[in-house]
Amino acid sequence: MEGLTFAFAHVGVNAEHKEEAVRFLDFCRNILGLDAEPTPISHMVGDGKMELMNEGGRGRLGHIGFYTDNMDRAIAYLKEKGYEVDYSTARYEADGKTLMLIYLKEEMNGFAIHLTTRK
Repeated sequence: MEGLTFAFAHVGVNAEHKEEAVRFLDFCRNILGLDAEPTPISHMVGDGKMELMNEGGRGRLGHIGFYTDNMDRAIAYLKEKGYEVDYSTARYEADGKTLMLIYLKEEMNGFAIHLTTRK
């Protein structure tokens, strides 16, 4: 769709259990020397292109996030191409009206896919 932008945002890596998550986080920090910023459910590693989930998470293996500059147009475009979004996963900006993140209904290669308006 002309004028619509999609870009890779990040990949989220699921851990089966807390110990596995801690070991991978330790590897990223202490072996690779990457910074890791904690969130309530994960750590954003390095430049934020990898999210290490503390335990579990969406998708069998994890999730892949894609940035879009226009959520409404992106959803319409995906629908036109045969992909549906799952509105039960929708997250909104503080105004409660502006959609900022939503997952597709379908997993691909073991990964949940989401769109976000945040880089």
